[in-house]
Amino acid sequence: KEVVKVTIRKKRNKLDQRTKIIMIIVLIFVVILAFSYINLRQKSKKIAKEQQQVESQLLASYESLYRLAYTYVKNPDDAMDVVQESAFKAISRSADVRSPAAIRGWLCRIVVNTAMDVLRARSRQADAEHIPETGQEDVYQDTDLMQALDLLDERERTVIVLRFFQELKLQEIAQVTGENVNTVKTILYRSLKKLKLE
Repeated sequence: KEVVKVTIRKKRNKLDQRTKIIMIIVLIFVVILAFSYINLRQKSKKIAKEQQQVESQLLASYESLYRLAYTYVKNPDDAMDVVQESAFKAISRSADVRSPAAIRGWLCRIVVNTAMDVLRARSRQADAEHIPETGQEDVYQDTDLMQALDLLDERERTVIVLRFFQELKLQEIAQVTGENVNTVKTILYRSLKKLKLE
């Protein structure tokens, strides 16, 4: 009887240890889930705040974004499409915003990239159809200015438009284009020199 009682106690102790280990693992798992839930709620509040900031900046600069898109696509309907698609991209990716001060430059970059995508798609379509492209002239645009901008390559035109039409600072232009500030200065002065000669 003594041996049986000792064996039962040992088995009971082993079961108690296993139960304790399982309880500890379950407790750790519950704590991890609780922290994950709290972290997820905090992130969703932050994303909602950033999305609201992006939306307010979009509303405040909608016309300037349209003008920026128009300088690339040279068609009012396409420019409106570019701005709308850019607004969708910006709102859906509002979590990517680094700081509220960088939202305007970030929006300009999205508009420029979207406009370039439209131009690439348009050129592919024109190549496929072999039909020359006919765009509509916007009534309020200065044709001399548009012709002068056409003399510049893509990087130069982007810097000129962002500096003088969007009134961005050189640092903001560097963020939008992904270039160094000194490179932006060089591109700006070279472009101005080209325009002055023409």
